Amino acid sequence: MSVDAFEIKKPFLRNLLEQAREGQIQLPEFQRGWVWPESNIRSLLSSVSQGFPVGTLMMLQAGGSTRFKQRPIEGVELSGRVPAAQLLLDGQQRITSLYHALMLDRPVVTVDDRRRSIEGRFYIDMAAALDDEVDRDEAFRFVPADGKVRGSFGRVELDLSTMDEECRAGLFPMTQVFDADDWGHSFMKLNGYAPTAIESWQSFNKRFIKRFEQYLVPVIELSAGTPREAVCQVFEKVNTGGVTLTVFELLTATYAAEEFNLREHWGQCRMQWSDGKFRVLSEVSETDFLQAITLLATYRRREAADPADPKGGPRIGCRRVEMLRLPLDDFKKCSEEIVNGLLAAAKFLHRRSIFDVKFVPYGAQLIPLAAICAALGQAWNTYEVQQKVTRWYWCGVFGELYSGTTETRFARDLPEVVDWALGRTSIEPRTVAEAQFAAGRLRTLRTRNSAAYKGVYALLISDGARDWCSGNQINAATYFDDAIDIHHIFPQAWCAKQGLDRALYDSIVNKTPLSAYTNRHVLGGSSPSAYLAKLTKIGAIDEPTLRSLVATHLVNPDSLLHDDFEGFVVQRERVLLELIATAIEHGIAPVEAPASMSPAELISGGESQTVEFKASAFLDLKTMQAEPERKHIIVKTVCALLNGDGGSLFIGVEDSGKPVGLDNDMTAIDVADLDRYELRLQELLRNHLSVTTAANVRVDFPVVDGKQVCQVIVAPAMRPIFVRRTKAVGGQGEVEFWVRRGNATTLLRGDDMERYKEEHWGKHGLPLAVSGRPQIEDEESDFEQPPDSPEFVMELLDLIAAAQVVDGQFTVRAGSQARSTWVGGNHSYRPLRKKLEEAGFLEPSSDGQHAVFTLDVQFRSPSAAAAIVAGRATNGRIDWKVRGSEVTFDDWQKGRSNSQGSDNRQ
Repeated sequence: MSVDAFEIKKPFLRNLLEQAREGQIQLPEFQRGWVWPESNIRSLLSSVSQGFPVGTLMMLQAGGSTRFKQRPIEGVELSGRVPAAQLLLDGQQRITSLYHALMLDRPVVTVDDRRRSIEGRFYIDMAAALDDEVDRDEAFRFVPADGKVRGSFGRVELDLSTMDEECRAGLFPMTQVFDADDWGHSFMKLNGYAPTAIESWQSFNKRFIKRFEQYLVPVIELSAGTPREAVCQVFEKVNTGGVTLTVFELLTATYAAEEFNLREHWGQCRMQWSDGKFRVLSEVSETDFLQAITLLATYRRREAADPADPKGGPRIGCRRVEMLRLPLDDFKKCSEEIVNGLLAAAKFLHRRSIFDVKFVPYGAQLIPLAAICAALGQAWNTYEVQQKVTRWYWCGVFGELYSGTTETRFARDLPEVVDWALGRTSIEPRTVAEAQFAAGRLRTLRTRNSAAYKGVYALLISDGARDWCSGNQINAATYFDDAIDIHHIFPQAWCAKQGLDRALYDSIVNKTPLSAYTNRHVLGGSSPSAYLAKLTKIGAIDEPTLRSLVATHLVNPDSLLHDDFEGFVVQRERVLLELIATAIEHGIAPVEAPASMSPAELISGGESQTVEFKASAFLDLKTMQAEPERKHIIVKTVCALLNGDGGSLFIGVEDSGKPVGLDNDMTAIDVADLDRYELRLQELLRNHLSVTTAANVRVDFPVVDGKQVCQVIVAPAMRPIFVRRTKAVGGQGEVEFWVRRGNATTLLRGDDMERYKEEHWGKHGLPLAVSGRPQIEDEESDFEQPPDSPEFVMELLDLIAAAQVVDGQFTVRAGSQARSTWVGGNHSYRPLRKKLEEAGFLEPSSDGQHAVFTLDVQFRSPSAAAAIVAGRATNGRIDWKVRGSEVTFDDWQKGRSNSQGSDNRQ
């Protein structure tokens, strides 16, 4: 905000309160109610009476383009509708409290320190106010509304019901502070105009009343042209209540100025899914609703934009600022579509066996899903569209891609999924392409806090799971009637008696959907072989039928009949991974521990090339605050292990090897359980390392010396991995390459980095046996490697890429930028672009505005490289130019050929 957007004034307190009484100063509708207790008001009066500052007020000039519905200060009664000149953004509690105490012509209704409702008037003890030995707060009295203070048995101990009684008691009513002459004359007259009475009044008037009459209040006044989002941001920055306003509250006030009741409209919309069959939508909030509408509205604007616009048209998004800018007309146009989209999304979840809100993997994923349903229109109901959206949905769930900041992903999902589903493009949405599920993750899914845990549960039901006692198939008709929930297959009590690993028997591998009756009356805490025998008796089920029922849960009945927990885990883990792989249509990456040693043994061996200790991941133990640098230390350590031989990072272990646990770290980021801690940790790594590393990292929580610690188990990466150091981890967008050198984590740059990459992965930055570098097979290299290749650059809009000829290949340098998506038609370079993205050689920038080459990539021609940068086919021989000149690659090559010819002739 520029300095000319506001000015600072110092009006008298009396003038401010009179303006409030006249309606010149009012509140925007989003301000909450007045809540100050009596003790706070007393303290405020005390500060003013001594000339102490009570803070700066902030106001907005009314009448500008930013309109909010207005309401008067609480307690002010206006005759008719009075337009405000100023809106009070900060200082509501102070101004309202002072208005009630000093100007209200009726008792003040407030609360005591126990939050009990009380009403009365404020008085000041004149003698105490003039005694410097008396604490000023204690000089104020709050007297009941009838003016009588009562003691035991209701006896009146002090009567202030008349002015004479007030004067006799020497208790001055604060409502007279701006018009004290009549009361002063009464005080002196009642005391016979005695010199002591006159002197007392004059001293009180000078030292107390004048303080109120002359009190100046600093006010920051924002100009009428201040944008709405700036008003909202400023309000939250200065609001001393510490309660962040929701977008819904702000838009409610904004739309109310246009005679539209947003709260009432939201209530009517929500009624449409209040029926029990839509219970998966029961936790959709008003903010979710607004986000979905904003997402669809901005998508519609983008679709309607000129396709020739070089910037691609308006931005699609649903961030806070975009919601606050949503015009009422756009809201009205898209509201009904999103309601229908949410209802369609609920039916979509039902068809995938998600019936209850507590088993919805990601509530946030409903936002883009509803917008996608709305944008697809009638095409939503076609087979191919449903298949593709289903794959996108499960990729989001099992890739665990909606656990962190999601607005950017929403904005990508909507256009990418719609275009892909409708066959406009063959390029998979990034949520589909980025999804990875590591085999080891199954064993760490233990509660409904994990989206993938709930995803496995739904897939089991969809795969045809039947209840073992009733034989009923679990579906929408039986789910609630039979109280279906997720239960242990090998019962907890039995597993504990056998001394089995709790982390394993509590995982999703050992859980399945069953009815409450079957779990309680059949399984109980007995061994599997015992409860199967019981099932054949009470259910009159023969063994072949029982085996068939057990098999519907992807369980080998023999492992239960023989109480073979280890065999059961191996078999069921394999089939569950196959189930997930089918849903996401991706292979499952195996993750093996880098050593067969136990966590305790690894820790006792101390830090090494493959073992590192950190006392915390988020909390700086010196400042006891969550610090960005702590997160960077974790990310760079994992990066170094990935770029080396793999290993284990132990969090909650001091450098000395002493386990200290995770309690402080979990408190620092406000998480209550290990599943949420793991999600925050995985989110940290996902946001600052290549997304393809998800399959190389597994998290476990072993107990060592009585302390629960975190073990990040890292498998070696198949290609170089870089840290994207954003502001969240104390950086400014730098790209870093870290490796392990002994027990230290080291940053490599320049030649040192290139040398390490060649030694570790091979010449082209990948293991030589599995390099598979994508190239255009039918295109021959049309130039030779010169000994003195210059650096070429290609500039496109706000993008810049650099390249050189290396080993006869046109090589685009790591860090070069490219257009964020392919925008050209179907060309042979298009699948090449897709391969580069899938391999992780080309990844989105941190702001999502473009793509970045993560390492040097070699092409067989400058045109192939130029096409990847531009996102469309183009003539690279002309587009690539020698840095600092207008010499094209074609000019340079021809000039070099002529030079070589002359040399040969000589």
